[in-house]
Amino acid sequence: MPLAIGLVTVLALAACGGEAGDSSDASPDEIEIGSIGPFTGPNAALGEQWRNGVTLAVEEINAAGGIKSLGGAKLKVLEGDHTGKPEVGASQTERVVQDGAVAVLGALESGVTLVSSQVTERQGVPYIVPLSSSTEVTSRGFKRLFRIIEGSDAGARTAASQLKELTAEHGLSAQRIAVIHEDSTFGTSIGTNTEKALKEQGLNVVTRMPYNAESADLTPEVSKLKAMNPDILVMSSYYNDAALILRAMQQLDFNVNAIFGVRVGPFTDPKFHQQMGAVSDYVFNSDVGMDEVSERGKAISATYQKRFDRPLAVLALYPYVSVYVLADALERAGSTDKEKLTEALRATSITDMPLAAGAIKFDDAGNNTGGLSVLSQAVGGKLSVVFPAEYAVAEPTLPVPAWKQR
Repeated sequence: MPLAIGLVTVLALAACGGEAGDSSDASPDEIEIGSIGPFTGPNAALGEQWRNGVTLAVEEINAAGGIKSLGGAKLKVLEGDHTGKPEVGASQTERVVQDGAVAVLGALESGVTLVSSQVTERQGVPYIVPLSSSTEVTSRGFKRLFRIIEGSDAGARTAASQLKELTAEHGLSAQRIAVIHEDSTFGTSIGTNTEKALKEQGLNVVTRMPYNAESADLTPEVSKLKAMNPDILVMSSYYNDAALILRAMQQLDFNVNAIFGVRVGPFTDPKFHQQMGAVSDYVFNSDVGMDEVSERGKAISATYQKRFDRPLAVLALYPYVSVYVLADALERAGSTDKEKLTEALRATSITDMPLAAGAIKFDDAGNNTGGLSVLSQAVGGKLSVVFPAEYAVAEPTLPVPAWKQR
């Protein structure tokens, strides 16, 4: 290379602030983001909502002008289907990062999130966790992981407090509590933390029963629970297993004062309640929720209903919000550079999202310090927040009617 040409090239690169091939501070036409979820497999119904939430947020952001600090660059989703298998989640995450994703959202199921986020941490790519609540997710010292949902330890403490307060207000016994949970990373984290939190509230846990979420029949487990004669059943489940437990309770005429879910994803899904009918009526669920009182909450609900012809559920809302969190960080960073984007995410402070929670801010571990769980109940196929008062849109029904009275 002639010296003059070489000098011009070096000066041109210096003016751009980077090395040859480094365009992270340029203004791309598109910004690719990864979305890793269970789009097929046993939790595909949950993955569908995840996809809808991501899709709607991307459509809205792009329609509003894209990332303005990057010349109006549009967001483009690189989707990876983990099918519920951690090893598939890892390979799909590798693929979307290699294909250019500047950040990744993942992965709904805690067991998959644990390995998927290892890939991005190793490669220096920011990872946003909309919904995986296992305590282990943010206890590994990762520097590029940011979780929107409240962790299972804090969520369990909230759920135990809600259960104690609600049953006391209605004069119901809660001294014989049975806990049943699926035995993956998610269910075990929720189940063990919930048992601990209930005992800290002075409540008596007669059993904590893990089970395999892929079981075709959970009648034997439910029969054992019935024999223990609990006042309250606390459960943490995925989609198919939650349905199996409720149907077995109905068939066995197993009645309790309340069925109390802790982070039971399908309990937040209006479609689940439509499919189950009276079988899922009156279940409670302590989980993250939407601010149904605010104007923005009402607006996004209406938009989602029109776009997807189904009610908005938390399983779509949190991925939706997570895309906005990422877009906000990209806007402030003015760059797709991994370090600049990570620093922008670390400095996040968002107060205008339609969540029943505080401001979205992250601590050093990547936990959202504004995370909060609300208590909802399904009645007549409709899920409504019943506690705390500032987000409640309905009164709780307690004790729940016996199966033969429904």
